[in-house]
Amino acid sequence: MPKQNALEIDLDPELRSAFVAAAESAHRSTDDLLRELVQDYVDAQHEEPGYTDFVRAKVERARTSMERGQGRANTDVEAAFAALRSRLKTLT
Repeated sequence: MPKQNALEIDLDPELRSAFVAAAESAHRSTDDLLRELVQDYVDAQHEEPGYTDFVRAKVERARTSMERGQGRANTDVEAAFAALRSRLKTLT
């Protein structure tokens, strides 16, 4: 088994308590959760090149369309999909 190195972090006491409580409620060790969080962060840094730029451009296009009045309110979208789900239920 490879030798492991410790990583020390300083946390606000309230944040530490909340993290420990969250780990316990999930039946996970804080060590496992921290390893998972660090791995997720490292993995995110190796995303496909250009992906972040793609997402930013997509968000900017969406914001521009909303500013031009071309978007739809969330309540309208939810209502449209609720109606669609209702119609689909009658087909099954």
